[in-house]
Parts: sequence; structure tokens; C-alpha cells
Amino acid sequence: MQIVTSWMEQGTEQGIDQGIQLEKHLIVRLIKRKLGKLDPKF
Repeated sequence: MQIVTSWMEQGTEQGIDQGIQLEKHLIVRLIKRKLGKLDPKF
């Protein structure tokens, strides 16, 4: 059994959140590259 402290749990959650943000930015960049500049009215 492993003891996990609150700072370890918080660090893991923070790392997951950062990974999700990086994935979102990557997807947006790929869409912009593929489709070009989009009209913000849509």
C-alpha cells in the first residue's frame, strides 16, 4: 500500500490539467493550420 500525500495528489491533478490545456492548444493550432483563418461570426 502506498501513502499519497495531498501535495502529491495536487501535483498529479495539476499535471493532468496542464496536459489537457496543451492538448486543447494543439488541436486549435492544427485546425487553424488545416482550415486557415476562420470568421469569428460563426
